[in-house]
Amino acid sequence: MKVPIYKKVVPNIEKYWLRMEPDQEDYIEILVRTFNSGLEKIKNFERWSKHNEFTIYADALEDWDDIVGDSWDEPDSLNLEPRTWIQDDPYHVKQKEMVQEIINDAFSKMKFFLTRFQPILEIYWRNKLIDLKILMDE
Repeated sequence: MKVPIYKKVVPNIEKYWLRMEPDQEDYIEILVRTFNSGLEKIKNFERWSKHNEFTIYADALEDWDDIVGDSWDEPDSLNLEPRTWIQDDPYHVKQKEMVQEIINDAFSKMKFFLTRFQPILEIYWRNKLIDLKILMDE
């Protein structure tokens, strides 16, 4: 009767010694925060008609306002608010989920790549055990 021989290995040894930093949550958070910061920066631009450089154009168009436009009430804010334009856009609504999907996919590929280090780490671990045993015997 044959007795099976098992090879001693540490399963997923790369998870103990290799760590990705920043991790996927850090990437997701910084990307979403950057998107929101960009929207805030756009919001700080004054409406084009309030810039001095555009005054000559705004003055030229005022004559046309009476012809083609109805009466216009000045808005509450002179700054642009981009969120009102994109609030229903699927890319804006699902932005975090899309970023999570892309980053999670990338990290799963990286984790799979790290499994290639398993044999090397196993050898390193065994050598460390031998060194430790030698030190203890002395």
